[in-house]
Amino acid sequence: MANVWLAITKKGYYKMMEYLENYVIDKNIEIKDVLDLFKNPDINYENKFQKYIEWNGLEWYDGFQDVEAFDNALKYLEEEGYSYKFSKIGTYSNELEEYGCNGNKDKKENFTLDSPIIKRKFNDYDYEMNLHYQDYHFGNNKETQER
Repeated sequence: MANVWLAITKKGYYKMMEYLENYVIDKNIEIKDVLDLFKNPDINYENKFQKYIEWNGLEWYDGFQDVEAFDNALKYLEEEGYSYKFSKIGTYSNELEEYGCNGNKDKKENFTLDSPIIKRKFNDYDYEMNLHYQDYHFGNNKETQER
């Protein structure tokens, strides 16, 4: 499961929606879910220049048609010069993905996209549990050494 965040200019948002609707028609596929998902996020905040959209608990994996459509739409925005910031964090700490684009169509507006900053934090408990797992399974504990 993943949590996904997208900060995007309002102009970019409407271009992305247009792209996704055309993508469904052009590819002759049913990705109604991604359109519904995009229109009904868990959090949808906007100000004068941008939209901030958040989805929680998604199955977001490479190879899924809706994820592919979403990724292609972001590439399209970049090619067309629209700004966005994308972040995804999965179940595990190594499943972090962040990227974006500062498009030239938004420079005249003179603003910066607001988006969450994800910090990786070292988790002592997870590290300790991993060490215990390695000790038990790879012979670094007393029980295995005594055999």
